Amino acid sequence: MNVQNRTIFSNDNLPVLRGIDTESIDLIYLDPPFNSNRNYAAPIGEERAINCPTTNRIISNYYEQNRLQFETG
Repeated sequence: MNVQNRTIFSNDNLPVLRGIDTESIDLIYLDPPFNSNRNYAAPIGEERAINCPTTNRIISNYYEQNRLQFETG
């Protein structure tokens, strides 16, 4: 998908990110899941910190963001 300047998407971010052309974005702003009533904290080094579904989803989002952004982004 070719995105025009000043385009704002309001949706689940991962499907939107996957539909956008590679290296076509200057800035990506993602809003964390505020007020989700979940505790995302885990002590450093604990297995649950590494294999947390939320952590894995966030990492997937970062890969997509990196693919989309210009090298200067």
